[in-house]
Amino acid sequence: MSNDTLKVLVVDDEAPLREELRAFDWGVHGLECVGEADNGLDALSFCRRHRPDIVITDITMPVMDGITFMRQVRRELPDTQIILLTCHSDFAYAKESIGQGAVDYLLKVTLTPAELIQALDRARQALQKDGMRRQNAREEKRWELARQLSKLLGGSRSSAAAPEAKTAVYRFLTDELDCRLPLHFAALHVDAKSDAWMLAKRVLEQQLGLLEEQMSFRYLPAMEGVFLVFADQQGPFRLTMTREKLAAIVDRLRSLLEEEAGLLQDELSICGVFGPLADSPEQAESGMAEAMREQPLRFYDRGRLVWDSGEEQTLWPGERHKAEFDELLAEHINPAQARMSQLGSSLADWAFQRRLHPDAFKELANEWRREWLKDDRTWPEFSQISKAVMRADTAEELVAVIIHEMDAVWDHERKPRREIDDAMRYIKSNLGKSLTLSIVAEQVGLSAHYLCRLFPEEKGVSFQEYIKQQRMEMAARLLRSTSLRIYEIACQVGVPSYRYFSSVFREYAGLSPTEYRRQGPLQH
Repeated sequence: MSNDTLKVLVVDDEAPLREELRAFDWGVHGLECVGEADNGLDALSFCRRHRPDIVITDITMPVMDGITFMRQVRRELPDTQIILLTCHSDFAYAKESIGQGAVDYLLKVTLTPAELIQALDRARQALQKDGMRRQNAREEKRWELARQLSKLLGGSRSSAAAPEAKTAVYRFLTDELDCRLPLHFAALHVDAKSDAWMLAKRVLEQQLGLLEEQMSFRYLPAMEGVFLVFADQQGPFRLTMTREKLAAIVDRLRSLLEEEAGLLQDELSICGVFGPLADSPEQAESGMAEAMREQPLRFYDRGRLVWDSGEEQTLWPGERHKAEFDELLAEHINPAQARMSQLGSSLADWAFQRRLHPDAFKELANEWRREWLKDDRTWPEFSQISKAVMRADTAEELVAVIIHEMDAVWDHERKPRREIDDAMRYIKSNLGKSLTLSIVAEQVGLSAHYLCRLFPEEKGVSFQEYIKQQRMEMAARLLRSTSLRIYEIACQVGVPSYRYFSSVFREYAGLSPTEYRRQGPLQH
């Protein structure tokens, strides 16, 4: 049964009618008849176990009549929609029951398939409407709780906070989220390129809302790019947050974001942070803060699903580290020795093993560049590349910038690798399709990781940036040379989100797509 198929329960004490409904082609209409009952009491028991979406029930039945059954279902399962079956004798009663929660009523003696389909469609529409209303209410509540929590965290961190303020976070968790000690805190940390963040955030929150029920967790936005994930061990939900469960959530989110967000898959990073166990109310605030704290070591390993909060300690380099850094570069930078290809992994591994803070690694790199280029540099170019080093989101990106600069300084006339040429041709021929690292790497016979590292070394820009440039160049040509609508052009260049396309194009051209088109056709 697909996720969109609705479950239907039939309740009637007349066997012939149940047989007639059993023969109805439920599947054609996106429905499945999951059960039958001949009285309201048995039907109520079935509903509690299987939670059907729609119940078709008679009014007059033994043991428990249909009206009593309907009222009980509305109390216990407010999402379930009810269609009443009625005879002429209780027709007025059935009409009155519409105001008590039934979505429709059908006359048994004149029932036709068309009438049944119409009633089922009303039930489906009611389910969708109620679902949207509940979703909106749930999200409003979520953001209100997030605001309350943010205010509490600000108060508890104040040095002048009263003793009771130190336990305010725990009281909030018990009152609003039914959490109980001992409690493990965990958080999702999300990084995205600035031009992709709004779309990434929207898709992420949509998917988190869907996954909450599927994977039995609850989340609250904590700060920009950080979402707290809750699972209490002794509360009514009987949940336990483990590293394995957090890893499963992160893995599922990564897959969904790649499916839903298209271009974002190579511009967004998400991981979980597993915080300490809080055994007392006083530990709740500090445990939450640990899970929320940024994890600098992600700079070195974006593929890792979960980090422990205790792993975040990083160092700033001393003289010994600087000497090691200089020695490592000296071993690899002689182009005659053809060892440049090893430099990328060696540098990143060295920095990670010494737990260097990313900013410290970047400063080391720029200090070395300043000394290495002291007799052969122009300030504008040096400053521009220094900024590129400081903006690097990953160790691989940082090292690629350095290697590309070395090649430029030496005027190293390397012949481009055939695989990179093949990758560029494939990208240019398939701009309208999904272009992930894994897809392109498979086409050219490389691993995704190796292509990610090799591409900027060969071309001076990252894989993702090259695709974006090619898409925007093609979009610019189409805007000036065709009458296609802007959303059609966005789809043709592989960016189906109109808002995201407009944002990226403005960054590329300095103008919106509409403004760019108004400048006139291409000049030949």
